[in-house]
Amino acid sequence: MVQHRALCIRPWPWIPRRLASLILFPNLKDPETGYIRVMIDYLPSSFARAHVAAFAAAFMSTIATS
Repeated sequence: MVQHRALCIRPWPWIPRRLASLILFPNLKDPETGYIRVMIDYLPSSFARAHVAAFAAAFMSTIATS
């Protein structure tokens, strides 16, 4: 039962960011770049660097398991 709750809660940090990207950048040709645009334009540089490091770590983890 606990696993099901975790699966419901885990995506919630992404949902407000996605909605913000749709509102702030409504005319993007590639809507998937909206999250990155919000990160670059609105986050302080230290948080943006932490997000880039997290993306790199996630990518490396995915490649390592393949």
